[in-house]
Amino acid sequence: MTVQVSGRDLLDKVYSLLQTTSQDLMPASAVPPADGRLGDRWSDVGEWTTLASRIGAESVLFVQNDPVFVFSALTGEIDDQAVYDAYRRAWCMSGPFCLFLALADGLRVYALTEPPEYSAAAALSPLETFTRIEDIEKALGDKTIADLINQFTPEGGSPSLFGRADFRLVNDLKAVRRSLMSSGMAASQAHSLIGRSILIRYLEDRQVIGLEYFRQVAGDNPRWSEILSAPPEKPVIAHKVRDRLFDRVLLDKEFSTALFERLSNDFNGDLFSIGDGATSFKAEHLLEMRNLLLGATEKDQPELFFWAYDFEVVPLSLISSIYEEFYHAVETNGDTAAVRDDNTHFTPISLVQDVLNRMLPREVLERRPRVLDPSCGSGIFLVEAFKRMVRFETLQKRRKLASAELRAILRTQVCGIELKEEAARVAAFSLYLALLDSMDPSDILAAGKMPHLIHCGSRDEGHYGTVIVANAFALTPAECEVLAERNRKLPKYKGRVEVLELLGHSKLDLELGTFDVVVGNPPWQEAVDYEMGTNGRRVPIKKGGPARQALLWARHFAHAVGDKSYSQLFLQRALSFSGDAGACGLLISTKVIWNGRDSSRDFRTRFLAEVLVKEVVNYTHVRRLFFASATAPFMFMHYMARGERQTSGVVSYCNARRTRLAETTRIVAFTGMERRIVKQSDLEAFDYLWKTYWWGGHRDAALVARLHMERTLGEFLDGADCAPGYGWQKGNEAPKGDLARLPELDASDLEQYGKLNPDWLGSPPTGVKRQPDERLYNGQRLITKRGVSEPYGPICRVETEPFSFRHTVYCVPLQTWRQRDAEILLGIIWSSLARYRLFMTSGAWGGWYDQVTSEDILSTPVRIDAAWGMPEAEFESAADRIVDSVKRLQSSSTQVNWGETDAEAKGRLAKEREQIQQELDQAVFDLFEFSVPERELVNDFWEFEHRFYWKGALSSALLPLERPPVTSGVFPSPAVTSPEFSAYLAAMIEGVSQRLNRSIECSWEIFGSKDFGLVAVRFDVGSRLQQGARGTERDAWENVLDRFAEREALPLKQSLSAGKPIHLSDDRGFTIVKANRRRNWSATAAREDAEAVNLHFLRAGKKPE
Repeated sequence: MTVQVSGRDLLDKVYSLLQTTSQDLMPASAVPPADGRLGDRWSDVGEWTTLASRIGAESVLFVQNDPVFVFSALTGEIDDQAVYDAYRRAWCMSGPFCLFLALADGLRVYALTEPPEYSAAAALSPLETFTRIEDIEKALGDKTIADLINQFTPEGGSPSLFGRADFRLVNDLKAVRRSLMSSGMAASQAHSLIGRSILIRYLEDRQVIGLEYFRQVAGDNPRWSEILSAPPEKPVIAHKVRDRLFDRVLLDKEFSTALFERLSNDFNGDLFSIGDGATSFKAEHLLEMRNLLLGATEKDQPELFFWAYDFEVVPLSLISSIYEEFYHAVETNGDTAAVRDDNTHFTPISLVQDVLNRMLPREVLERRPRVLDPSCGSGIFLVEAFKRMVRFETLQKRRKLASAELRAILRTQVCGIELKEEAARVAAFSLYLALLDSMDPSDILAAGKMPHLIHCGSRDEGHYGTVIVANAFALTPAECEVLAERNRKLPKYKGRVEVLELLGHSKLDLELGTFDVVVGNPPWQEAVDYEMGTNGRRVPIKKGGPARQALLWARHFAHAVGDKSYSQLFLQRALSFSGDAGACGLLISTKVIWNGRDSSRDFRTRFLAEVLVKEVVNYTHVRRLFFASATAPFMFMHYMARGERQTSGVVSYCNARRTRLAETTRIVAFTGMERRIVKQSDLEAFDYLWKTYWWGGHRDAALVARLHMERTLGEFLDGADCAPGYGWQKGNEAPKGDLARLPELDASDLEQYGKLNPDWLGSPPTGVKRQPDERLYNGQRLITKRGVSEPYGPICRVETEPFSFRHTVYCVPLQTWRQRDAEILLGIIWSSLARYRLFMTSGAWGGWYDQVTSEDILSTPVRIDAAWGMPEAEFESAADRIVDSVKRLQSSSTQVNWGETDAEAKGRLAKEREQIQQELDQAVFDLFEFSVPERELVNDFWEFEHRFYWKGALSSALLPLERPPVTSGVFPSPAVTSPEFSAYLAAMIEGVSQRLNRSIECSWEIFGSKDFGLVAVRFDVGSRLQQGARGTERDAWENVLDRFAEREALPLKQSLSAGKPIHLSDDRGFTIVKANRRRNWSATAAREDAEAVNLHFLRAGKKPE
């Protein structure tokens, strides 16, 4: 007999299973639970739990602070319409990926990645329907949140983001803007109408204004009253109907104007200042807006979903996303097409929240910090900081805040500077919505007019001056006094005219050193203080302009700036605003730490001497996940001023990785953050470590330092008659001498191996701009293509034939070198070792435009003679093998044998070259006397880390290992398990042996979870594992789970999802538990694990014996 199980019982079973794998299942609540069981978590996730409570949900499951599943139950008489409305409102939340909906007869799971269809309630189909407890256990038991996201996706694929409400809203707003402007509206008018429409829809959906409010506006006007009484053209699709009236008002121009004026009077004018706040709209434009709100478009236009959005539920951060499309600096002449892109960009909400999680933890919020964004754009940092402060205060008081308390936070704790007035208006608008959203609907109108937020020259009860329209580098009153005093003391000095120019600009009405936290995402590009002349050359701007003002500020307050970098400028400007104990946290271009030019290095030297860097998060590997069109590498830096006698400490250097879930969800928590702890003094002393610690660790830093002790190619070239250099550039001058007759090498065709192909050479150039030393085009020389060819690296050759080349090729003359020495040099450069060093130190490879610089080439370590202490015979043996490998690679070519196809011949050649390359690599390792761990470090980098860097989530480095045929054994007996695990086992036992200063006998055992997605390796030191001593593999795994549960609060799988290994130890030995990915079980990974184990035993005061 089948027992009927209710949806309620099934949902409770889901809760029970999730609570065993996650601590982030939170009740839906607009206020912190009275029992305090969530602790401080509510201040992090309270916005989402509030939205969930508005849709009637029960709970929300989070990954860190990002919602992934929302859970609801419907009771009583349920029809398709009620299910449809529950789906639509959950879809409007924009964050969760799935809705678990309990009904009387079962539990349905819906993917929230597709917009609802109008009047298609019956067509709504779930991903899965559960009716039995055992099916729930099978589907959810022993699964991580990542497993569940992968499982509950349409047809087993990855979740699509483009049907979610946040993506749809932004796309719909783009369409609305295009449609309005194509009908003849000026951009500022379109922005104004769209902003007002969104605000009114929000007020309607939150029931701040309703029929009674509209009737008051209509008054005795019979036409307007008739409009309100007419049935809706497109009824609201909702289980509990809340009629909307704004689209009806838009039918009448005068009624619309009266409504705008009434709202402006009830709130204040600033709230309606988006775009042209004083504009008067034409009737046809209002009708166009009405059609768009109702989703009515032309047949050839995509469907709009404004009817589906419930702005009571849509996250307010999405409102600021209008900036992405609307506020790229509209020309003031009102021309519908005059919109220019001046590098403003929208910051994704997930990044904003990640930054604020780091900058505004509980201990900072307790001090009621004053927060500044010096380049606030649409105000997204200000809005999220304000909401975080509100949630914290709500948590402390265990109640919703009163209007006066909310306004006090807005007035005293947040401030923004924005250069563009249009963007500043959006920032103020976004803050108004955040303030309104923090209040109960019944309190909003009763609270009276909103304060003016845009700074107008004074600050009082009605004028907060929260958003200042100004250049962040405008002088404050204190800075004006400093420069004025300098002019009084020095009537004449170099730069006095520039100082007078600075003093002539508008002043910034802020005090230096008065903010506790400075955050933001300032521009990453160059501060452009020039214009392009008619001849294509840069013409300096001699006076005025925000970029020139910023550069003059830096110059006359003694701040170093490299390459006119805005990131460098804002790093220093932010520091000037922070107080003595204040902290700064900015998203900046990674070029700040990677740029190899002298001016940027000078900036780093001086800047790091003035600050304590607390944390760096490098987002370069995941940058395209967060900025679709901006591909510049970027990072987050958390820093503060260094006291006079304060020494530098350690830097938490985190690196985000491009995992599959990060690509499909855009959730920062899934980026697989990998953390290094680095001394700031090391970063100051060895500038290249900023790059080394991106994909390497302290072992890589040590190896690169060892290579820096070798003589470099540049040192061998000191005093050479012909200096290295780049080739010619295209221009209008006629080439002279050899350049006029020599063929040109096409660098785009250049290949690493084989003979020089005549097809690579073309006709001599006809026009040049720069003619370098002609000796670069003749004789024996090393030529290097500037670009990098993944996955190999730079393309280098040694040639003797005469030919010229453009500036995309760097040439090192080797006319005086013996051929053998040139071949040794080429072999070193071709080796995996030299390419490894180059990747680990070059700021030009791995960022934006991958290339190698002259400095990269000249810093190559070279041995053409035996090093001190190295036996001559060993050197000669290694050198001979290098030369032999180079000659074989130089002469290799595609020769099609009889019966062979071209593809087969190319495949055979590739295998032959790969084998020679491996022999070359071993010879170069011998030349530099590398140890086994050093060789494995380089090999593991190319096998795992570089592949992960290059291919991301598709990399073979993330593939699982097969369960080995032999799962236990004893060292030092020969390993009989799989090759991958054998390398790990050998390196681990070697690492432990070094700690004990003796060889050891060590038994090992490999086991794991049922699906082998998690792997454990057990080591018993000094004892022999008895066959079956720990029972079955399942028994061993259950023992690991039990021991971990005794030690940690988090479930094992949740802990491992962060990418960190688990170490468990006892008197007999230790166990390592990690996710089953190839890169986790390399020899290099084993040595890192051995260090952690040894450190544990060292702290415990014992040895693993």
